[in-house]
Amino acid sequence: MAGSSQAPACATASGKHYCSFKEEGGAAYPAEVVAKIAQYYRYPLQSLFGTALSHQVMPQLANDGPSSGSSGSSSGVGGLVCEATTRLVRVGWAMNTSGRWLAVLNTDHYQQYVTEVLCAQQANSACHYVPPCYQATCTQRYNTQKLLVVDPAVPHRGPFLSEFLFPSCCVCHVRALAGDGAAVKSGGGSKTYSKATPTDQRKKA
Repeated sequence: MAGSSQAPACATASGKHYCSFKEEGGAAYPAEVVAKIAQYYRYPLQSLFGTALSHQVMPQLANDGPSSGSSGSSSGVGGLVCEATTRLVRVGWAMNTSGRWLAVLNTDHYQQYVTEVLCAQQANSACHYVPPCYQATCTQRYNTQKLLVVDPAVPHRGPFLSEFLFPSCCVCHVRALAGDGAAVKSGGGSKTYSKATPTDQRKKA
């Protein structure tokens, strides 16, 4: 099985299942080994990344309203049910969905970024704008993303794709009350509540 079960020092310090390329103990990233692998497989990588991506620059966060920028804090009137902070991370080490640590391929010519969206409040903080009679808390959600990686312990294997989990949004989770429908989740200032169907209404009549 590719990768190591041992977490790198950067992950031990941060408590996350991934580390950025230069921050958070980035000195542990095997830059020299990764660069040699990238040089050896330069022709397949050039074909894979394409000319437009071979000299990629760090992307910019979209200015899409109250949640744009590095913080999810709202501006102007209204706000978010659960606030979040957003940043772009150039990943160094990461633990895949199989629990194995791998080095994400990142060099001067080939760069890979992910968008990190973290709940701004502490875990299980109360949602904004939700009446206290509801047991509503902000919950971190994740999505899967595939990245091109290498296993420094087996460099001859070359680059390959692996799947990872990254924090993607902060949602409001409302626990179902006794006799109610399923738990409700909301995000970005909107809420969706379960409603009785016509059949249910007839039963109650």
